[in-house]
Amino acid sequence: MRYLFALFLMASPALGDHIAANSVIRARQVILAEHLTVLAGDVATGYEDASELIGKEATLMIARGRPILRGYVTEPALVERNDIVEIVYESSSLSIKVEGRSLSRGAIGEKIRVMNLSSRSTVFGTVGADGRVFVR
Repeated sequence: MRYLFALFLMASPALGDHIAANSVIRARQVILAEHLTVLAGDVATGYEDASELIGKEATLMIARGRPILRGYVTEPALVERNDIVEIVYESSSLSIKVEGRSLSRGAIGEKIRVMNLSSRSTVFGTVGADGRVFVR
């Protein structure tokens, strides 16, 4: 009887809901509301709120019915590889803007490689919210 009472006192894990793919989501595809469904059951590193996923980009293919885990999504890329971008170098009294080509893709705040089209030199810069690449 004592053991039965102890079983009642032990907390059972609360079952919540998790977000799963309603259809196949391909890598680099932006996730929309129609791609998501809510399933019963808790997933340790999964999402519970669909609003956290809408507008994000899948990093790998997610099969239909699979839970969407934290490592499966990222911010969408603003600059694609081979895009023509504006490279900006700003100092206290100096501002230089040149045209460049992105050598990798990146989201806001990520460091990417860009090539200055006039000098053919390659530099690293940070993607800005407007798609410009800032070199420090």
